[in-house]
Amino acid sequence: CVRGRATATGVMGIPLCIIVAFLGLLLAGRTINVISLAGVAFAIGMTLDNSIVVLESIELERRKGAARLQAAVEAFARWGYELASTNRIAGAARVAKGLVFRHFGSKEGLFEAAVERACERVFALDDQPLPSDPFARLEEFLARRAARIQAHPAEARLIARFRCRLHSVLTPPARRIGEAYARLRHQFQQGVD
Repeated sequence: CVRGRATATGVMGIPLCIIVAFLGLLLAGRTINVISLAGVAFAIGMTLDNSIVVLESIELERRKGAARLQAAVEAFARWGYELASTNRIAGAARVAKGLVFRHFGSKEGLFEAAVERACERVFALDDQPLPSDPFARLEEFLARRAARIQAHPAEARLIARFRCRLHSVLTPPARRIGEAYARLRHQFQQGVD
């Protein structure tokens, strides 16, 4: 979906550039000749080239951000908050440690973002209704939850590792996990996963 929007942006830039170039020629009182057409072709080439560079840069930054967050989730799940080092996280994400701090501000901010990501993935809800029979509902609910945990093991491990510890202190990550569990319980009771 993101690639489609990026392509559409690049494709829309070409006709827009042509229209603006010809309007500029018209407003300036210039005639359309070989030199002006060469200028328009050059402008189109520059616009297309620059849009490709910018879109690739945005995509690269997006991937790096996702890599930083995934590395943080895995580190916090494996070593815990105290033993997970930002040096190790930056190394796993293949970025400089300064970028981690620039993006998240602190280790605590990185941890909160990692818990948020874990909750989004593990506690994602479907709109498909659960069966009305209580036993079938429980079976289907558990099967869906098991599939989520299997699809995102590091995120599930992070939540399991910090659920009890965070519950005693009302930090933002603790509240986020508690809210996610509450929504999950409510959806189960309503019969919708």
